[in-house]
Amino acid sequence: MIKKIRNIINRRGKNRKCSVCGNTMAHFEDLEEKKQNKSEFLSKLQMVGMKTTDFNCVFCGSNNRLRLIFLYFEKLDFWKNFAHKSVLHFAPEVQLFRKLQVIPLEKYIIGDIDPERYKELNNGKIEIVKIDATQINLPDNSTDFIFFSHILEHIENYQKALSELFRVLKPGGKVILQTPYSKLLKRNFSDENIRSADQRLFFYGLQDHVRIFSETELLGAIKNVGFISEIKKISDFFSTEEIQKYGLDSNEDLLLFSKN
Repeated sequence: MIKKIRNIINRRGKNRKCSVCGNTMAHFEDLEEKKQNKSEFLSKLQMVGMKTTDFNCVFCGSNNRLRLIFLYFEKLDFWKNFAHKSVLHFAPEVQLFRKLQVIPLEKYIIGDIDPERYKELNNGKIEIVKIDATQINLPDNSTDFIFFSHILEHIENYQKALSELFRVLKPGGKVILQTPYSKLLKRNFSDENIRSADQRLFFYGLQDHVRIFSETELLGAIKNVGFISEIKKISDFFSTEEIQKYGLDSNEDLLLFSKN
C-alpha cells in the first residue's frame, strides 16, 4: 500500500520529464538494487553510460540512455532522416521500436542472438532475424542506419563486430554505438581469469559484460574500421537544468558515426 501511494505521488510531480512519453513526475526510478554495481573499483574509473540513479520512467519504462537518444534526435530534427530508409536495429528497445513504426521506413530488421524474445513485436511489417554481430548475414552496403546501443561491451571480438557493422552499412549511412566506457583508463580493461558472474559484476559492471572500454581505445577502434565521427557532445546541446530534468548522464555524448 505504501509503495502504491508513493507511486501515485511520484506521478503527480513535475521535477522530471520523460523525453520518450512526455510525462512528468517527481523523480525517475533508480535501477533495481539487485542489478546495481556498487564496487569501489568501478567507482574510481570515471565511467560514462552506467548511471543507475534516475534510471527508469515510471510511466513508459524508458531508461536514461534511451531518453538521451530521443532528446538528441529531437534537438537535431533527426527523425525525418529515417523516412524511406532501411534500418537494422540490434536488441531493440520497445519504445524506440514503436517510434520507428510510425515512420514510413523502406525496411526494418530486428537483429538479435535470441530473436525469440522479440516475437511479440512482429506485426508483419518487419523482419526479426537471428544475427551474430561478428558475422552479420546481410549483404555489403545494404543498410542506411544501424542502432547498436549497449552491445559492444558484451562481445568478445568487438573489433570484428565493428568491421561487420561497417561492411553492411551503406556509404553515407550512420550508426549509433552507445556503450559504457571509462574516461580514466588509457587501455581497455579485461582479463581472461575474470570469469564468474560475481567477478564480472564487480570489475565490468554487469554479469554478462566482458570488459571495461577505455574512451581512447574505443574511439580509436571505431576510427580504425573506417567510421567517421559525428559525435554530438552533450554539453553542446543540453543545459545543466535539462540534464537534471531528463535524468541524463552529464558526461554521455551521442556516439554517432557515418560511413563515407
